[in-house]
Amino acid sequence: MSSPSGTVLTGGSSCRMASWTAQRCRSTSPERSQESNYGYDPFGLGKKPEDFAKYQAYELIHARWAMLGAAGAVIPEACNKFGANCGPEAVWFKTGALLLDGNTLSYFGNSIPINLVVAVIAEVVLVGGAEYYRIINGLDLEDKLHPGGPFDPLGLASDPDQAAILKVKEIKNGRLAMFSMLAFFIQAYVTGEGPVENLAKHLSDPFGNNLLTVISGAAERTPSL
Repeated sequence: MSSPSGTVLTGGSSCRMASWTAQRCRSTSPERSQESNYGYDPFGLGKKPEDFAKYQAYELIHARWAMLGAAGAVIPEACNKFGANCGPEAVWFKTGALLLDGNTLSYFGNSIPINLVVAVIAEVVLVGGAEYYRIINGLDLEDKLHPGGPFDPLGLASDPDQAAILKVKEIKNGRLAMFSMLAFFIQAYVTGEGPVENLAKHLSDPFGNNLLTVISGAAERTPSL
């Protein structure tokens, strides 16, 4: 987890920093009381309270999707690289191309009978339906962004102080995940490879495969789609 100064924190120091941040947030103005908000708003997007609440929701939702997306981009490719059978194309930007070509997905040797039409309909119905239900507050939740209750089956946020710490951790890790997804997009475009393959090549030859060699064109590029 990153601190306000950008230092990476681990273990007990991470918990202490999150606790300090949560306490500091609760003791400041209403806008600054939000999790991991340090008042850095050079474009003034959050000056109006209604705009602040809207952008806070946008950020948190995108952060959660980014965390899921980052895991989904790395895990299948890593499993494939280290012996698991996640299909011939477990790289995140090539998986969708299989559906565009009329093929089916295959994970751990099992074919999944799904095509592009079914995938789109399922996403629209499930994700769109859940998002609509959240917007209209169908469950009558006091906090639509952190509902708790059935959405916290392990009771991790049952204690208010612990909940404040977890909220800070969530948004900070979500911000890192959004930057990670941006890096994955750029990597795919520039190198034609997934993040795991990029990392493996860099570790095998740090001086021959790095940002500078890629920019200069010295590193070998894999043709993309």
